Amino acid sequence: DAVATCKKLVNAEPQSSRRHQQLAVALLAAGKGPEALDEARQAVTFDSKDAAAKFLLVRLLVASGKPEEAAPLVQDLKPQYPKDPNLAQYEGEIALQLKKPQDAVAAFQRAVSIADRGPIRRLLASAQTQAGHADEAEKTLKTWVDAHPDDAASRVALGDTYLAMNRLDEAAAQYTESIRATADNPIAENNLAWVLMKQGKGTEALDHAQKAAKLDPQSAEVMDTLGMVLLQTGNATEAASNLQKASEKAPANPTIKFHFAQALVSTGQKDGARFVLNQLLSTKQPFKERPDAEKLLTQLSGS
Repeated sequence: DAVATCKKLVNAEPQSSRRHQQLAVALLAAGKGPEALDEARQAVTFDSKDAAAKFLLVRLLVASGKPEEAAPLVQDLKPQYPKDPNLAQYEGEIALQLKKPQDAVAAFQRAVSIADRGPIRRLLASAQTQAGHADEAEKTLKTWVDAHPDDAASRVALGDTYLAMNRLDEAAAQYTESIRATADNPIAENNLAWVLMKQGKGTEALDHAQKAAKLDPQSAEVMDTLGMVLLQTGNATEAASNLQKASEKAPANPTIKFHFAQALVSTGQKDGARFVLNQLLSTKQPFKERPDAEKLLTQLSGS
C-alpha cells in the first residue's frame, strides 16, 4: 500500500518536504484529494523554496477550486519558470475560476506558444468563448482538429463551440467524427443526441442518448439529455423518471430542474411542477432558462 508506506516515511522524517510530497502524490492516486492537498501544504511549509512542492500545491489547489490560494504561488514561480507550459496553464485555469476569462485567454495563449497541445487548446477555446469571442474559439479548435483529425476530445470541444453558436449541422458533424475516432464516447453521443433533438430528429436522437446512457449511466447530464429526448418523442412518464434522477444527481443544476418541471407538466403533475419551479426560482440564481421557467410557473398558477 503506497499510502501506508509513505505515511511511515513521513513519520520517520516529519519535517521533510520531499516525504510530504510523496505522501500527497500517493493520496491523490488513491482518490483522497483533500488529504493530498493538506500534505502538499505541509511540504511547502517545511521548504518554501522547493519549487516541486509549490508546483504540486498549485496543481492540487487548482483541482480543488481554490484560486485565491493558488495565484500567489504561481506568481512566485513565474520568474524562475517563464517557459513552463504547465505553469501558464495553471495561471489560465486560476483566471477562469476567478471569472476573469480575458486574463485566462492571455495565459492559455502563452501556454500554447510554449507547448501546443490539444488539452491547452481546449482550455484556450473555453476561455475565448467565456470572454465572448466564440469566433476565435472556433479558429483555435479548427486549426488543431484539421491537423489532428483523430483528436476526439478536441472535436467534441469544437462541436460544443458550434452548438453555442447555434450552428447545429456543423456541431453534429464534429460529434459524429468524434464517435468515429473513439467508439465508446459518451460525451459525443450525448451531445450529438442533444443536437439531433434540437433539429427535430427524435428517433436518431434517442438512439444516441440511449448509447450515452449505457456508456455513462451515472452522469446527470446524460440522464437529462435522455429525459428531454424521451419527452420530445412522446415518452413523458419515462422522461420524468430520468429527469427526476438527473435532478437528484445534480441538485445545483437549475437547467435540469427546469427540465424536470417540464416533464411533470407533461405527465399531468402540475402541483409537483409548481413545487419544483417555486423552489428553483426562489434561489435568484441566474440561468439561461429562467424566463421560460417564470413563464411556465405563471401559466400553472393561472390554471
